[in-house]
Amino acid sequence: MTSRNYLNTFLIAIFILLSCTEKYSANSDYDFNVEDTILNHFPDINHETNLGNIIGGLSESECVEGNAIGFTGNLSRTYAYYRKLCQLSSDTLLFSLINNSNPIVRTYAFKGLKEKNSSLYLKAEKILRSDTTHVCFYMGDTKMELKISDYVILKNN
Repeated sequence: MTSRNYLNTFLIAIFILLSCTEKYSANSDYDFNVEDTILNHFPDINHETNLGNIIGGLSESECVEGNAIGFTGNLSRTYAYYRKLCQLSSDTLLFSLINNSNPIVRTYAFKGLKEKNSSLYLKAEKILRSDTTHVCFYMGDTKMELKISDYVILKNN
């Protein structure tokens, strides 16, 4: 196998990991939607209306996190900040965060634009395709480092 094949296999594996962690469903005996529950689990974030505080909360994170992290699937405080950011932000504000100095904030802004099917999504993608900053991603019990540009490519496929 050539190094190119290894790279392609690696990128496909990363894409599958990132895709599988977007939605959570418990077993059929106890099914609930984490997207509805996560803000209720963190009432201080749920009641926050100051976008500066929400962005500050994201900035303090060491990783871009999925909705549940760790072996036991603990609900992520960082992800709750992301959900609140999406609730309160316009597409224009999310797009402006693409240029934030914090790579975690840039990544969540891009993720929010994609999730909202924003018309600004492709413009943000074009900007971030050249962002070679390494970011930690923590999804489920998997933690990895990836360049923002690679994440953007994977999320676009």
